Amino acid sequence: MTKDTTPDRRAALEIIHRVALDQGLRLATAESLTAGLIAATIADQPGCSAYHLGGIVAYNIDAKVNLLGVNREIAEECNCVSEHVALQMALGAHLAFNQPDLVIAVTGYAEPWPQGGIRDPFAHYALICGTASAKGVIELRGLGRQEARERVVTRTLCELAMLVEATYETG
Repeated sequence: MTKDTTPDRRAALEIIHRVALDQGLRLATAESLTAGLIAATIADQPGCSAYHLGGIVAYNIDAKVNLLGVNREIAEECNCVSEHVALQMALGAHLAFNQPDLVIAVTGYAEPWPQGGIRDPFAHYALICGTASAKGVIELRGLGRQEARERVVTRTLCELAMLVEATYETG
């Protein structure tokens, strides 16, 4: 597995780590496209066990429905890839892990899927940060499968770090 050591990712992890420890926050993930890579990246940070509760990898529709409470009809309409599915995954992880303060959820396509009409891969993400939330789309056009997954990890960690700084006292 390649490891993204960009300053952005490292800085994001440091912010999340520092604020989570300072504020007594708890964090969980719900992952499809990244298959646990976000949780594994967080777990690389020494001392993360103080706040990192774990993650749920729900790669197919049954796992998303059964483990995260995603609405099957909605998921079937979009092959489990939409803003709404990402939000349902985040809310499902929020419930499954007893309402942690921070949640990252991602779903998407790491590569083109011609039979499904997906020419350019993309990911949807949803974040929960206390009473705040964020969502977005990450374009993955022109990337290899692993590079696409790494980009999703970096982007979601950076987005969460910005949300954490805006939501919690960091000074």
